[in-house]
Amino acid sequence: MRVVLCIAKNFGGFNTVPDLIACGFGGYLKFMCVVQKKDGKYFGELKGNCYPIVEASAEYYFELW
Repeated sequence: MRVVLCIAKNFGGFNTVPDLIACGFGGYLKFMCVVQKKDGKYFGELKGNCYPIVEASAEYYFELW
């Protein structure tokens, strides 16, 4: 949540987005893209390999995707 506030505040004050923070946040969102739910566990995928998403908000992102 703090990252979104940082991006919004910077955009509001300087009319620009901090590139590295925005890139990192984009990476986090991509990581949280749940492609599979199995036995109550969530998994993402990168280059054909599944990885577990052990994050309290995984179900939330699963519903969004």
